[in-house]
Amino acid sequence: MKRSSIGSNTAPSPVTIPPFGYAKVRVTESGFVRLTGSTAVRVAGRYSTSGIGSGIGFLPTSRAATTKTFAGIEDAAPGSTRKLTYRTNLMLIETTGHEVSVRLTLHYVFSSGKVSSPRTTSQQFTVAANGFALFTDLAESIIGTARASYGDLHNVTLDIEVTGGGGAVLSFLQVIDNGTGDVTIRHD
Repeated sequence: MKRSSIGSNTAPSPVTIPPFGYAKVRVTESGFVRLTGSTAVRVAGRYSTSGIGSGIGFLPTSRAATTKTFAGIEDAAPGSTRKLTYRTNLMLIETTGHEVSVRLTLHYVFSSGKVSSPRTTSQQFTVAANGFALFTDLAESIIGTARASYGDLHNVTLDIEVTGGGGAVLSFLQVIDNGTGDVTIRHD
């Protein structure tokens, strides 16, 4: 499995933001920022790396779910550098304060000579209370080392299901264009 990092429920570092103010928060490696406040809070964010940045979206923790499906995922063969081919990463964030077991299931078709073979592969993972899990190369994280022999996968569907524990997860796909490095974040 290619799971690059699993975060735990580390102690938060509180930052107070004054009304109509701002704060810079550095996230090292992999992680997330959790904002708390009144229900009338409005936020805007900007992500930057090496001086290049873009706006980012925020989701209320109430959007965490016990089931989620992402359809239409494209996953290029490992090592591809062609434009308009994509690699996909997945981040799960547990938001309710309860450790959860999560089943990730991929539905995909790959060509084997003249035959197309539909497949379904699942893996079970644990996400700590208030923690996160980041899966780089989503397809390989679930399929395993056999993924390398399947070539490009098109129109893949990912099912995310909390199967144990009392929590829920926010889920984000990071889709990266292999040719340009452009990044798209999918969460709904």
